[in-house]
Amino acid sequence: MSSGGSLSFDRAAEYYDATRGRSDEIERSVARLAEILGGRDRCLEVGVGTGRVALPLHQKGIDLVGIDISARMMAKMREKTSGRHPFPLVQGDATRIPFRAHSFDAAYSIWVLHLIPAWERVLDELLRVLRPGSPIVVTLGGKFGSGPWEEIASHFREITGAAPPGAGAMTEIDAAMDARGYRGTSLEPLMTTVEVSAEDILHRLEANQHSFTWVLDDATLSRGVAETKKWAEERYGDLTVPLRNEFGAEWRLYELP
Repeated sequence: MSSGGSLSFDRAAEYYDATRGRSDEIERSVARLAEILGGRDRCLEVGVGTGRVALPLHQKGIDLVGIDISARMMAKMREKTSGRHPFPLVQGDATRIPFRAHSFDAAYSIWVLHLIPAWERVLDELLRVLRPGSPIVVTLGGKFGSGPWEEIASHFREITGAAPPGAGAMTEIDAAMDARGYRGTSLEPLMTTVEVSAEDILHRLEANQHSFTWVLDDATLSRGVAETKKWAEERYGDLTVPLRNEFGAEWRLYELP
């Protein structure tokens, strides 16, 4: 974590793409963003990471610039493009975006603001670097849904107190943007269904692959996994059986009235 409070994903660079977002979810996210951002001169992605969204969006002709606090995450993106910069990439903290005022025609933040304690400073920085009236698209990393994944994660969080350090709900961002004069429009949630076993979910918790667990010490993490496993065995029985999970992510488009 930097002095600005943003959570770096350096530690997740090697496994991020394998554990975040199904390909169909990424495709639908890219299609949605391309529709909103198409025809604009210069767009900023905050938290560009490994380029899971940015690379296919760039291939659709969107003029992009990416910023991320994690050099390792952006290095993984360059591996996908044979070491080239597919578009301008800048290492920097989203709470202090290193661009001049009115530099961009649009911005988006996908699965990021829940990771930054000073997330309202990010909003202020976005409004500073955007030209007046430019749109902002936001979706949080925390998802709503149903199934064992959400149930197991919720039980683990109750035991350990683990939680993302930043914005906890889209309603918080709605209120902050409203105070800054921007109106939020709800976009249709992008729903996805996946089958995964309780055993695999517990393994991901134990391997510390989710950012909300990074605040925990080793002893608390181990205790949380052990107690959650015992609860899951009583709840689901055979932990190796794949179970259906449905996920959705809330999306907002913020614009001036």
